[in-house]
Amino acid sequence: MKKMFAMLSLILLFGCGQVNVARDISPHDCTTYVSRGKVWVQKGEWERAIQDFSKAIEMDSSSEAAYFNRGVAWYRIKEYSKAIDDYSSALKISSENVETYFKRAVAWQKNGDLDRAIADYTRILALNPRDINSYFNRAFAWDKKGNYDSAIADYNKALFLNPRFAEAYVNRGNAWAAKGDLDKAINDYDKALMVDSGYAIAYYSRGVSYGLKGEIDNAIADYTKAVYVDPYYFKAYLNRGAMMAENGDLPQAIADYNKAIEINSSCKEAFVNRGRAWYNRGEYDKAISDFNTALQIDPKHLSAYVNRAAAYGGKGLYDKAIEDYNIAKKIHKK
Repeated sequence: MKKMFAMLSLILLFGCGQVNVARDISPHDCTTYVSRGKVWVQKGEWERAIQDFSKAIEMDSSSEAAYFNRGVAWYRIKEYSKAIDDYSSALKISSENVETYFKRAVAWQKNGDLDRAIADYTRILALNPRDINSYFNRAFAWDKKGNYDSAIADYNKALFLNPRFAEAYVNRGNAWAAKGDLDKAINDYDKALMVDSGYAIAYYSRGVSYGLKGEIDNAIADYTKAVYVDPYYFKAYLNRGAMMAENGDLPQAIADYNKAIEINSSCKEAFVNRGRAWYNRGEYDKAISDFNTALQIDPKHLSAYVNRAAAYGGKGLYDKAIEDYNIAKKIHKK
């Protein structure tokens, strides 16, 4: 099942009101470059901000603020490694700055280094055991590593600090689902929806769990609520289509796949699933067309080859069917 993951929390540093950049700046004043750099950040002028913070560091290599704020600017342009380097430099100057540890941890996560992110969150929690965002983000990292028990433990702590943390309920539910405990997962999604009845991800996630339990009607009901809240939630259309097909309602399944494709035309699974629906209706040409599109998106999509082979077989094109089965066999071996 596809797990939903909440976005990483990130502490905001600056306001976003209208600002003017001073034209004159002292060429010998480090703090003035830092101040102007912050203004460039407010205006979203990241490169100019980086230039000013770099000038400040050139003038005073012990400026924690310059390293920290340049790290923020690097992060905003997705230069995560450079952001990490600057946060690390700032921490050498001030080794117990919780905000810097937090931002570095988020950058580690974005860079795919979950162990170092976890280490930074752990350091934060040693300094401040009530930092709810660090529990939440560390849980997210544990989840990505497949350590669901540790993730659940951290979500528990976050929820102890804030019992109305809807995202934590959903993520803990996803961890329970990954462990195979669908009833506990559904219970957490229920709690999230008690906090926020318009939480589309909670409806979607509960729908996934109901589907895995074989409760097709409940799954369809939740996917329907998800797309009511968020009409562009293509995964909910995709999954509702699968449940409709499971119930034998192929026209509605195709309608849902159409909607999913309308929202996200690069979703190969939507084309494969719609192709299967066309195949089950005996419309082999339409099925083959959809499998062709899926293979244009992903030339190594095993299921697309297997299903296209079946459609070719349905049309009596046995040589093409065998060719696709042979390709599928090679992909499966890899």
